[in-house]
Amino acid sequence: MSVNGRRSHIEIIGDILKLGRTGKTDIMYSCDLSYYQLQKYLRFLVEGSFLKMDSGGNGRKFYQPTVAGERLLRYINKVRVLLGLADRDADTTAEIDANSALSEESQNYSTLSKVSGRV
Repeated sequence: MSVNGRRSHIEIIGDILKLGRTGKTDIMYSCDLSYYQLQKYLRFLVEGSFLKMDSGGNGRKFYQPTVAGERLLRYINKVRVLLGLADRDADTTAEIDANSALSEESQNYSTLSKVSGRV
């Protein structure tokens, strides 16, 4: 949930990353994206090494979060919790101590600002 009713780029990126290993169609429908939006986000996440693309045995392409993508998802979840925007049924790993999150702020800020500036 967002403040103005529309999802931010960071929220959409978090929605994509939390799907795990999946294909384009699943991402598009699960995240409610147009094909154009899907292409834009996948290109950004793959070029930023947050997602990797691999092929299944039938030639279908799959996208899976990298270690950096999983780390980014944890940061996004922390920010959602700190802002009170986390879903009620959010993963319990997103429940964090606000004080520890603030101490990590200097490390995480550069990653999040890089992400929000490139999409």
